[in-house]
Amino acid sequence: MSKVSIIMPVFNGADFLVSSLQSALKQDISELELICVNDGSTDNSLEVLTEHQKKDSRIVVLSQENKGSGAARNLALSRAKGEFITFLDADDWYPDTNV
Repeated sequence: MSKVSIIMPVFNGADFLVSSLQSALKQDISELELICVNDGSTDNSLEVLTEHQKKDSRIVVLSQENKGSGAARNLALSRAKGEFITFLDADDWYPDTNV
């Protein structure tokens, strides 16, 4: 079980995803999972997510047709294994490594 589940809804966020993913994965806590839900993106967000998933087993990529960020968060919550849950939007990032 992961200590922390970071949930990230993604809709057409390809321009920001790399920074966001890197900031989440650089956290000091080693027991984390990053659940990214592609919410029907029409840009290359899904490709960015799957490429990063291949490089880091802590990333879980889910996809759904566009239902909005609330539905994407709920889907991720149903799959989360962490004792603690946090949310990070695809166009945001953590400013430090111990958030």
